[in-house]
Amino acid sequence: MDVKFDHLVHFSYNPNELKEQFCKLGFHAIDGGKHEEWGTYNCLCYFNALRYIEWIGVENESIANKTTNPLIQQVMEDYKFGESFSQLAFRTENMNHLFQHVKNQGLTPIGPFPGSRKKTNGKVIQWSLLFVKDENELGRFPFFIEWKEDDCRRAEELDSLASHQHGRASLEYICFFVANQQNVIDNYQRLFQIKKDSIHWRTDSFGTYEELNIGGISLRFYQTFKNRHLKASHPILCGVKTTAFEQIAMLNNGMYHFYK
Repeated sequence: MDVKFDHLVHFSYNPNELKEQFCKLGFHAIDGGKHEEWGTYNCLCYFNALRYIEWIGVENESIANKTTNPLIQQVMEDYKFGESFSQLAFRTENMNHLFQHVKNQGLTPIGPFPGSRKKTNGKVIQWSLLFVKDENELGRFPFFIEWKEDDCRRAEELDSLASHQHGRASLEYICFFVANQQNVIDNYQRLFQIKKDSIHWRTDSFGTYEELNIGGISLRFYQTFKNRHLKASHPILCGVKTTAFEQIAMLNNGMYHFYK
């Protein structure tokens, strides 16, 4: 499956607060803009390889509650329960092909949905989103995004935003703590057509996990006990490789591991 990791979504009641916290840590974090048709807005932090973190918040609850876009519906679900990492997205250059791929796996594609955002400089950027219907009550599948500008043009425009006080940084891994580890792994294998011999058991300071490398990023699934506050689809922790410092920070209910 020809996709690349694109971004991690962190729902927050105050995205500007997260932007400011990242700036204090030496990162170049910015205001993103408004999704006027969705009633949401965001702040962003870019890393190598066009990867970024999106802190998304609700600006107009009435509009957001009426949207048919699954991502905003997920955000509004999170809105009821509190701040957290919400979703992750993979980038494609051929949404039509991806749509057919999802159907071929016996899964149900939802969309594509058009999207746009007005940047603070007035420029409007556009994209389309594709979702996969959740199955077996395991929670959310990742979603897919196709940008209207190609990667080369976006890289030129965004390169300066990925340069931070301590130099370049990269978003390297995302962790999930799941109660039904094997079922979740099976679903990811099915969607992304991952060979079993490419799945590895590893151990780090957070415990033992099963690792999948998809689209250039490491997804780590740790087994945990059932907990009604813990959803299999929600990332719990992300790893950001820096050049200058090491720190584990809990920011607005999202755990960030900064390491050299």
